[in-house]
This record gives sequence, C-alpha cells and structure tokens, in this order.
Amino acid sequence: MTLPQTAEHKSKDYGLEGNGRKYSTLFRHALSSKVGDDLYRQAIIRDDVRDQHIDEVATSFERLGISFENEHDLLKEDNIKGVVPNRETVDAREFSFKSPAVIRRSLTNRMKDNAVNIDLGDVELVSPMTGEPIKDESGRNVLPIRVEDGGAIPYRYTDVFKQLAVDNQKNLQVAYNKAVAIDYNNLTAKDNIIKNIDTMTFFEGAKTEMVSPDPRLKLGQISTSVPDNRVLTHRDPCVQSGNVISMENVGGNQPNMTHVNPLMINQVDGDFDSDTLGLNQYGNLRLTDQQKDEFFAKSSVYEQLNRYGEVFLATDSSHFKAAALVNNLDTSNITFADGKSNMELAHIVEDLNAQIVDSPKSYGAYALSFENENTLKESLGRLADDGD
Repeated sequence: MTLPQTAEHKSKDYGLEGNGRKYSTLFRHALSSKVGDDLYRQAIIRDDVRDQHIDEVATSFERLGISFENEHDLLKEDNIKGVVPNRETVDAREFSFKSPAVIRRSLTNRMKDNAVNIDLGDVELVSPMTGEPIKDESGRNVLPIRVEDGGAIPYRYTDVFKQLAVDNQKNLQVAYNKAVAIDYNNLTAKDNIIKNIDTMTFFEGAKTEMVSPDPRLKLGQISTSVPDNRVLTHRDPCVQSGNVISMENVGGNQPNMTHVNPLMINQVDGDFDSDTLGLNQYGNLRLTDQQKDEFFAKSSVYEQLNRYGEVFLATDSSHFKAAALVNNLDTSNITFADGKSNMELAHIVEDLNAQIVDSPKSYGAYALSFENENTLKESLGRLADDGD
C-alpha cells in the first residue's frame, strides 16, 4: 500500500509492472517537430508493431464491409473500397441447423488469408459504418468473417451463427450489429485504433518518476534511476514541442524521484507540485551512435533555449531574481538581443546559477527567523525586498 500523491505512489517502472510506456500521437508530433519525422520513425517506430496495428484496423473495417486497395495506405484518397474481397466464400445454406461451434470450426477451416465470406443470397446485411448492404467484389450479399494475424473468430459471433443456422433474417442483423459494435467503436472513438497505428510501447528502461528541483545540476542534466547516461524525458500531455526533451543523466537521484535544474522546468510546461516525468533510456532508440548524437543535439534543453528570440528558461521567476539580487549578481546579460548563441547564453546562466548555489547568502534569502519579534520582521522585510 502506498499513500496517494507520494513519489512512491506515482512512480512506475514499466519493466516490472508490465503495462508499458505508450508513446501517443501528441508525443510523436512534439518530438518529430524537433528531430524530423524520418529520424523519429527510425528511433521509435518498429515496423512489425506498426504492421500489427494496421492489420487490426483493416480487420475491423472489413468486418464492417469496407476494404482497401492497399492496407498500408488505409484512409488515403482513392484507396477505400465499399466492398470486401472474396478470397473465400461459403454458402450460408451449408450452416442450416448447425450449432455455432460447428459453424465456427467450419469457417476457421475454410479461411484464406484470415478471411472468409458467407454468401447470404437475397438477404441484405447492413453495415453500421456505411448504412448500406455489405457486398463482395462480385456484388453478392455477404457476411464477412475476419480475424487478425494469429487470431481466431471472436466468440461474440456466437449469436450471429445461431441466427444464421435458423435463417432468422431480422435477428441476424441485430446479432451482427452487436458483434461488430466493438469494431465500430474502436474505429470511431476519440482514442481510436487508427490513431494507435504509430503508438509504440516500451518496457525495460522506461519509467515514470516524480520530478523535483536540484539547482546543482546543469540545465541539460537530469538525475534519475534510468540505467543510461542519456534519457528521453517528457511531461504529459505533450501539447507543445518543448514537452519532450533529451537530457544527460548523471544519476544520484532519490528513490522514485527525478531531479532537474529548476530553471528548465518551464520547457516541459511543468512545476514541482508533484508533477511527474516520463523517462526512456537512449538504449531503446533504434539508432546508430552517430544518429543518437544527432537526435540528442536536436532535442536537448540547449537546442530550444531561444524561443522566438526569448529566453526559454525560468530566469524571470521570482525565486531566481531574488537569489540573484541577494548575491548582487547582474542578470541583464541573460538575453538574445545581442545575438549570442544558445550555448553562450547557457554558460552565462549556468555560471550565475553556480554562484547562487555556492553562496551562503542564497540560503538566507527566504529564511524566516523566529528567534524574536525583530528577527521575524527583518527576515520578512528581506523577503519583500528580494521580490518574493
């Protein structure tokens, strides 16, 4: 048992829990906007998994009476067919007064390329997707039976086979609608399986941990338990490009915690009120060492420091300003107005940050002294003077 809202409760090691870290469409768009679609696909997308997802989509569509010229193109223009292919066809009269189990076994044995059609003769079966009778390529009224690679005819078709056996046309439509309802929903829901085609799942080296600040770290460093010297980190939802970042892992984190420099937290649109970060080791990227270097350079904290001419760091926060003020540090040079490069600005910020961390004055900037009434007033006044 773990208490809610604690680091222990929020942290997950997907290599142990078995759920897997799924990378969504938002994640894909955020990261590929930095590294490019080609490099993203090389790094993240597994062709065998993508083919499996496409097969799942195409199977659901064919159960609803829709097929494609090329399955991999799916819903592209001029690729959609309002009929199903007739790889193998069985006359419905063969199943008269047969049990569902016998029908199911017979259809399984007759399948060709995971498909078999039942010729319904004059009986029209209407697709919930198109609102039209389902036809094969020869114009026959059919009931399409489809399975995914390695799959079997779903048992939810049992009532369909019952109605087919007794030639109950009205109840056959009702039973069919129920059998394909899951396919219809999977294709039309907000989080549908079409969006899932490029969604990849990672286990080993993938984690979720609560994030906390550590100003001792450099801007591009992270302290986490992921066993790799580079990690890909993100904060859900990935609604902007900055939400996905590559960072250098220096280790030394507290249990169930990931630590970052507080000045970079706005890049992932986060804060430190129990936010979590998704983490993945660079070893999971399907890239050469040279490609990983390119991937890292294009998606690092330093790469996105200049955001339309503005400094994309929390250097305008009251905490940083107060700490700089109490140490008499000049922050006016934290700007791109003079044409400095990202790394030149990063060195300036990291140097100021190091001076703040090393200065005893910084640790009194927010301290309240309750020794007596006067010390409390003085420390409160210092807080006000420092801008908090």
